[in-house]
Amino acid sequence: MKYLSIGFSFFCLLLFTNCDKNEGDTIEKVNIIEENIAIRSSEIFTYGLGNIPTEGNIFIQKQASHFNQSEIGIDNAQGGLSYIYKTADGFVGNDYVEIIRKSSIGNNTFSEKDLIKISITIIEND
Repeated sequence: MKYLSIGFSFFCLLLFTNCDKNEGDTIEKVNIIEENIAIRSSEIFTYGLGNIPTEGNIFIQKQASHFNQSEIGIDNAQGGLSYIYKTADGFVGNDYVEIIRKSSIGNNTFSEKDLIKISITIIEND
């Protein structure tokens, strides 16, 4: 009986202290940022994403299709993060990428979300 009582007490403790799985991921505001850029097929395009978030994250939601490099990396020149894109060898045409940037004011509630939509037109080298 003692073990049953301890087990029931433990179950109640878990039940009443269970965290909501969405806690800390509530988005109150979504900013849509659209960028249209044109580059030559030999160029590397970088898009500054700001400082490395203390609370939050930045990730590629929809990956580009025609690339040698399409990633988020540290930008030593600007001191933060940047999206870096280099087209696939010989590709001329259009590409597209979506980046998500979530941030918090420090209370573990992600209150702001940026959806960055970048349309890339790749033209031939001269």
